[in-house]
Amino acid sequence: MRSMTGFGKSTVNSSTIAINVEIRTVNNKFLDVFIRMPKELGALEKFARDLISAEIIRGKINLFVSLDYLPDAHNDRLFNENKLKHYYYTLIKMKELLQLESEISLDHLIGFKEIFETESIEENENEIKMLLQQGITEALTKLNEMRSLEGENLKKDIKNRASSVKEILSEIRNKSQNNVQKEFDRLYDNIRKLLDEGKIDRTRLEQELALIADKVDITEECVRMDSHLKLLNDTMERGNDVGKKITFILQEMLREANTMNSKTTDISIQHLVIQIKEEIEKLREQIQNIE
Repeated sequence: MRSMTGFGKSTVNSSTIAINVEIRTVNNKFLDVFIRMPKELGALEKFARDLISAEIIRGKINLFVSLDYLPDAHNDRLFNENKLKHYYYTLIKMKELLQLESEISLDHLIGFKEIFETESIEENENEIKMLLQQGITEALTKLNEMRSLEGENLKKDIKNRASSVKEILSEIRNKSQNNVQKEFDRLYDNIRKLLDEGKIDRTRLEQELALIADKVDITEECVRMDSHLKLLNDTMERGNDVGKKITFILQEMLREANTMNSKTTDISIQHLVIQIKEEIEKLREQIQNIE
């Protein structure tokens, strides 16, 4: 079980190129990948996106990639001669067009970083693609280590809260054992006070009251709640991609709690049900950050 929040970074390089990768993730209902990389790598954006989506199921993902050109120890050419000339003559044309008197200097040229690219992206495409894949893979590994660690912490908290719900449910069971009979007796006493008992068909009255009193029986709800708690614990042990399923389980648990609350007339049971609903709400907050 993994958290949707995490961070991972890596730097990989060849003799001439260094690629820096950062991946940040936060919780989100669906998979939403945002990529920022140099325009020179634009053709590899889909490749990068596929690497991310193959590893991460949901969450908001921010991928940042930067590219640096390094001096080649085996190559004395530290700049691209053709590009240097191209920018120099372009500046001269601009100077003549605008009738400027100032001279063209190196200060005007060093701002064009393409001059220092001794090989084109196209010439290095396979190498860059391999480096990008390595960088993203390493960053994802570190990211998932952090997400798994946070996921384990969340799992412990969820299990503790699930145990609390189970304990409260046990109290409710104990208190509700005679709930139907208590409701029957309460209704019968109230009716007996209002009517002359001699004029009432006792057998028929008891049958009608039994039907009414049975509506306060919450045994089935307790059984279903127990079943949901077991499914919750089992689901957490199934690895990743459990967030959505646990969300559905918690919805069913809340439904059972609401039914209990509406059926019982015992104020002490109602207070216990409120405690269960509070725990479920805290669980729902936690599960929002589970992948």
